Amino acid sequence: MNRSIPMLPDGLVFHQHYLEDTNMHREYPINATAAIYFSLMDGKRNLGDISKIIAQKYQQDDTSVTRDLEILSVQLEKHHVLNLRTSWKDWFFVFLISIRHFLLPHISIWRHEPPQTTSYTKILSWICCIVAKAFLPIMAILYILFAFLGAALNMFWIFTGIYVAVYLSIILSIATHEAGHLAYVRWQKGSNCGFVATRGPLVYVVCPKLKDKKSTIIASLIGPISPIIIALLLAVYHFVYGSWIDWFFILIFGIHILQFIFPNQDIRNVIGALREQKSLVS
Repeated sequence: MNRSIPMLPDGLVFHQHYLEDTNMHREYPINATAAIYFSLMDGKRNLGDISKIIAQKYQQDDTSVTRDLEILSVQLEKHHVLNLRTSWKDWFFVFLISIRHFLLPHISIWRHEPPQTTSYTKILSWICCIVAKAFLPIMAILYILFAFLGAALNMFWIFTGIYVAVYLSIILSIATHEAGHLAYVRWQKGSNCGFVATRGPLVYVVCPKLKDKKSTIIASLIGPISPIIIALLLAVYHFVYGSWIDWFFILIFGIHILQFIFPNQDIRNVIGALREQKSLVS
């Protein structure tokens, strides 16, 4: 039995015939079966429990209904209209099975609803917390390695201090990038636009499309440019007052310059806006 618990994100409102996404300003039509599925979500029932109720209502086989709901739930999760909460024990069990069969384990996508504000400081602080939580499992494992290395070299506290500084810099670097996207869109469209999604350590912002092409370009570029500016300021400080260790932090913030070299969603948004503008002019 699938013990994952489906949950409707806070930014979504369930109606009888559609889902209202208050953060994306959209409505998603749903059929009668999907309406029953969403109506049964209470944050306690898991997929197995809901499957049994639907199977009894429609007099269907419980196994086939469970399989269909699992497929539907994964698709809804990919489109950020459903959160699937799975315990660490169940996730680790699925992870081991996937590794045994040489398959990539499923990494859940979780939608987070930001506070309704246009304040850059509040948005940045909130996203810092989300990034810290997303990176915590990886950084905890790395800290064990750093701790052993520091103890072996009799430099435990020095290694710990460097590790904490690097961890906090990574959090701030990513949060500055994503907060730039979200804050600018909210300055343009209001305090209840957009949300943050995580998939493992990957953190990204999802926002409604801006009608103005210039605003779309600025919203796409302001993300990577923000940490790059911090990297430039750190580089200036380094050449005036700093030491070799500054390069760790310069690289952490400056790595966002790769956004302008390798294909990514920000550049695709800019190219798409420029193509639309060119077609309108021609």
